[in-house]
Amino acid sequence: MKLVQKLASSLLIAALAVLPVQLSTPSAAQATVSTETVQAVQTLQAPQTGETVPAQTDTPFTIQSVLGAQGRVQAVFTYTGTLEKGQQVELAVSKRGSKQSVYEGKLKATAKTLKLDGLAPGDLYSFNVKITGKKKDTLPATESYTGDLVVQVKQDAKGNVTNSNLQLSRVEAHSSLNLADGQVQSLLSVYETESNNTFGTANRVITGDDMFGKIDSSTDVDFYKVQFYNNGIGRFWLGGIPTGCDYDLYVYDQNFNQIDYSMWGSNYDEVITDLPVTANQWYYVKVVGYNSTYNTSNSYDLQVTGSTTPALNSDSYENNNTFDTAVAVGKSDTIYANLPSAADVDYYRIYVPLRSTFALNLSNLPTGTDYDVVLYDASQNWVDSSMNWGTAPESISDTLNPGYYYIKVTPYSGSSTSNYKLDLSTNTIPVILFPGIGGTELNNNGSLTWFGLWDALLINEPIKHNLSLNPACSGCTDVVAKYSDVSISPVSSNYGLDGISYVSSIHLSMTSYYNDMINDLVKAGYVPGKTLFGFPYDWRLDNHCQNTALTNKINEALNASGATKVQAVAHSMGGLVVKDYLLNQTGMAGKFDQVTTLGTPYLGAALASKALALGGYNFGVPILMNSTGEAIAQNAPAVYQLAPSNEYNNQVNAKLGRSTYQYIDILGHATNYTHAQLNAKYPNQALAAQADQRHSQWDTSYPGVTQYHIVGDTVDTITAYNYWEMKDIFHWFYLEYVMTKGDGTVPSFSAMKPGSSGASFYFSGADHMGLVKDAATRAQVLNIVKGTPNTVASGIRTSASTGAMTMLTANSLTAAPTSFNNMTVELTNLKDNSTSVIKFRSDGTIDDENSTAGLMAQVARLEDGTNNLQFFINKYDNYSIVVKSTDGTEFIVAKYDLNDSGASNRFSYGKLQNFASAPLTIRQINGNTMIYQGNTLISGQQLTIK
Repeated sequence: MKLVQKLASSLLIAALAVLPVQLSTPSAAQATVSTETVQAVQTLQAPQTGETVPAQTDTPFTIQSVLGAQGRVQAVFTYTGTLEKGQQVELAVSKRGSKQSVYEGKLKATAKTLKLDGLAPGDLYSFNVKITGKKKDTLPATESYTGDLVVQVKQDAKGNVTNSNLQLSRVEAHSSLNLADGQVQSLLSVYETESNNTFGTANRVITGDDMFGKIDSSTDVDFYKVQFYNNGIGRFWLGGIPTGCDYDLYVYDQNFNQIDYSMWGSNYDEVITDLPVTANQWYYVKVVGYNSTYNTSNSYDLQVTGSTTPALNSDSYENNNTFDTAVAVGKSDTIYANLPSAADVDYYRIYVPLRSTFALNLSNLPTGTDYDVVLYDASQNWVDSSMNWGTAPESISDTLNPGYYYIKVTPYSGSSTSNYKLDLSTNTIPVILFPGIGGTELNNNGSLTWFGLWDALLINEPIKHNLSLNPACSGCTDVVAKYSDVSISPVSSNYGLDGISYVSSIHLSMTSYYNDMINDLVKAGYVPGKTLFGFPYDWRLDNHCQNTALTNKINEALNASGATKVQAVAHSMGGLVVKDYLLNQTGMAGKFDQVTTLGTPYLGAALASKALALGGYNFGVPILMNSTGEAIAQNAPAVYQLAPSNEYNNQVNAKLGRSTYQYIDILGHATNYTHAQLNAKYPNQALAAQADQRHSQWDTSYPGVTQYHIVGDTVDTITAYNYWEMKDIFHWFYLEYVMTKGDGTVPSFSAMKPGSSGASFYFSGADHMGLVKDAATRAQVLNIVKGTPNTVASGIRTSASTGAMTMLTANSLTAAPTSFNNMTVELTNLKDNSTSVIKFRSDGTIDDENSTAGLMAQVARLEDGTNNLQFFINKYDNYSIVVKSTDGTEFIVAKYDLNDSGASNRFSYGKLQNFASAPLTIRQINGNTMIYQGNTLISGQQLTIK
């Protein structure tokens, strides 16, 4: 049989399965046939490192691979015949398709071996062996052997080479040197030419090329036309679709009749496979935005490939032997293809639009083969591999960030025209949003109570009634509704998203919560109920009691998405819910891909102490009264778990040289309260002890899950308290706030203590609610969940602010609660005459909704039943401040300055009456504070701590 005839019947001429490959000398009868083909015998056995299992063929040399130290692979050529004087063996090796040799060597009669370094595993090389000189007239003057060789390796999970194998293919014997050129076909990249909005203006696409185009308006439609050069199978792939867009793919025949289409949802690849096509006939392709979606900046990628009509078990994906010719397939697809030659390798390309779990399974391997599979990123860097022995299935499971990926199926040994089966499953990792305290709408008996806007306008009484709790028994930590007609449940509609989008049925800016972030995620391609969920919960209760509901939510998200992991985005106390779950449900930790927290008070926050012991807190809702917050907090386990922990107290001492709560007696002596002494001021000691138990775990442990923490660190934030007991002409009490940088609610040191020094942090200038609503922090959250955490959004930092706190002056008014009824404090900036106000309602509670937020007004209740109002202004701004209240109202007036070091420059001005004709006026000029009663300047008494 002639050489060309044998090549036509079998592409694989000689494929050796194991190390080394040994080619023995032909018989004399065979040697006289100048163009006879040499066939190999396959020996299939899994060798151990260093073991050689030869396969015999009729050639006078062997080429084998040797695995050396540190996984270094070397090829060894050995001439097994006999060289007579004047004869020599010449060996040349080049990368397939290149004329430049990577190795050239010669052997004479005195030598037998050549060592080849630098052959890259997986790359295809061509070799040429020439035996020159005459040997007793039994051989032609030049005996030549050509063929291909490839070194394949197996690697462990860390990518270290553990075994190697060298396979030869297409080995041919010649009577003279006759090198055949290898060819590598590269894809051309071309771009659409507008206008191509009709069949008549369709752009031409060449099979195998990538065509890039844009849908750049709501009315844009792109048409293309393509011809196939042979009857066979056509494949159409539309990928790289811009984030948030939904493009569809249609195919038409030469008469403009639609013959196939692909209409997956947003961000999905569109694929049409195995479409029968006729040679030299025009086919038309239409790309259109579903529901008029478009993107003016980013292109899509269209690829059309064809193959001849396959016989049984043939491969319709060829030619796909390189990265450049990789066939685009769906990110979740089933592929049947084959490796008919040891030199064959199959490359596929997928596009992942959002961070996803990825699973690959290579099965149905033909008998006598050993195929491996490798995953690469868009830069062709190794990501993962599976390299089992023999016909055992190969599998890869990974988490992939957005982008293109390549999959390579390669033969370690053996080859076959029988198909393998490659299953791909790529599923977007669902996002679960966790609200903080007060961040979930709550129903009472099916009707909204938190936050019912009209309930709040009715002096908050319905909210107090419905959300107040009592201990289930004396001294126990279980709690029940205070009133028997109450049954509270979180709003859980729309996969949990409705209950956290707003905290009121009336959608106002001040009640908006996760709404904007949910919209961002939907635009990015996340789908409510499939890849986007909320976790609404009763935020009054023990964070630990949410574990069962959270397990159900995780399973719901996994079942709907098809992914194997979820990721969490948690604001404020929601981060503690997640942390408690991960530390106590360790079997579920593997189902978390990553966690992102926003302003989570890991060690607590001083405002929670205020809610429990100093007159309440409004949970950041402007129209909610402090007294309502206090009523809810009294027996709410979650509020105790937000109060400063013992570790919080340690951090305050390390930073400020004091405790969280400092008491100053009537003689001016200061006592730093221990954590236990501060706890003793709280109304429910059982819940305080339970909170300590929770923090003993939270403050010292870090779950083994990748976490990102976004921290607010530029807003002045209440961190500690000085509580004065005063006795001069009369007995009274006085409160000072100590501030550090944070988000206005959580000091930055508390949000930065998740329990691990290896945590990843981002920093923002947003306040506590702004961490959810601010555009910059929302953009960074989107970067993280999509899988691009190293992309830092504008307005976000990766290092903490080093700026010092602005020197503030605190102005203090203390009086009976009724003294504040309908009161207004008016502040005029003397530089620009702008006005700020603090308003009070008719019951003496502060009206945050109609007050100027920048003044950071704080109202606290003191031990003698009086209320204390304080507001803070820049010490070096010039202001005139007028108190407008009922005539004859008495206030104890005081001031102090405040910066990073704490309070200083304290003065008390005693008890002063306020009249419309002689109003209390505070003037601050060039850093100096002056108090007037009408036109009378009041002298102050300096207060000092001894």
